[in-house]
Amino acid sequence: MTPRTADRPQPQMSIEEFEELERRAPEMVRLEFLNGKVQVKAVPDGETCSVTVHAEPEDGVYRAVTTRPFGAVVELPDPVGITLETEKLKDYVD
Repeated sequence: MTPRTADRPQPQMSIEEFEELERRAPEMVRLEFLNGKVQVKAVPDGETCSVTVHAEPEDGVYRAVTTRPFGAVVELPDPVGITLETEKLKDYVD
């Protein structure tokens, strides 16, 4: 069961803000992570046709890393707490 929006912690920044920050200042993204603002990160990889979820940041590294193939159901842990259907990602790779 997915928690109601009101029950979830509010994000520190939107996905769009994070992507813009990552594009303009990759080192700043690392600092944001170190400050504990990036709790969960999902990274799609078109070369391997997979999604890697990084979670549980501690001392500058993610302690939990899980990789699933495109098409799998991917669970993003709290504080995000959602399920991603990745089947459509197959449409974006050759």
